[in-house]
Amino acid sequence: VIVALAVVAGVAWVVGGAAVAPKVAIGAAEHNPLHVAADDLHVDDDDDDDADEQDAAAAIASPAKAKRAGDVDSHPSKTLRTPELWLFFLAILPGAGAGLMTINNLGQIVSARGGAKATQEAATTLISIANCLGRLACGRVADVVVERGVSRASLVVAADACGAAAMLLFYASGASVGAALAGAAVVGFAYGMVWTLIPTVAADLFGRRYFGSNYALCLPSVVAGSVLFSTILAPTVYAAHSGESDDDGDGCSGSACFGETFLLTAAGCCVGALSAAVLAART
Repeated sequence: VIVALAVVAGVAWVVGGAAVAPKVAIGAAEHNPLHVAADDLHVDDDDDDDADEQDAAAAIASPAKAKRAGDVDSHPSKTLRTPELWLFFLAILPGAGAGLMTINNLGQIVSARGGAKATQEAATTLISIANCLGRLACGRVADVVVERGVSRASLVVAADACGAAAMLLFYASGASVGAALAGAAVVGFAYGMVWTLIPTVAADLFGRRYFGSNYALCLPSVVAGSVLFSTILAPTVYAAHSGESDDDGDGCSGSACFGETFLLTAAGCCVGALSAAVLAART
């Protein structure tokens, strides 16, 4: 409840702040002694006219390119009413949730499979490296695909698909420690992709004038994913199977400890990939 209230208050503050900012800017311009009305100036520059004509022709030929250039700037109050925001929200939520669930529970995932403490530390290092590589690689690929006329939102499909694949690998591998390390690498890479794509796709969808506010509106999806998959789902499933196969009675060992968590998270990533595919088709 506290998290929900904080998110609502934050969204209201972001939207309200963005609404006040343009008014302040306009008032400052009107009282600026150096402000000169546009009608008082006339510049005849053939080169600028030719450039404008070329830009207009390019926008007509490729509306997607014009939108990527930031020609469409969505005010946060308008962004909240667009289906693109909520499609993006739904696409990001399970991908971020899968990454945070794995990061926060990786030690217990490896331990439940019989992995030693050194293996748990190695898994943590592996997922961190994969996370970094996912961010770097996705940034480069995002620039390549957009130059070919493909929406960056299509990469969110790939990120969610990688998350789903990692969860299914965790589930299908049973108690294999090696498979857990491989799954950690895949989900770490996918989680890194998500964090690279959130700001870039937000800028593509809603423009750059109100980028800070619109970007902030996308971030509650990460909070929701963390709460649903890492804070609620994983501990609940783990607690339900604690003591079933552990000699001490206060822990959990075996594939059942996170089995249902992996399946439900994989299903969530599939829903997210579908939402991202719809978003990519719309843009």
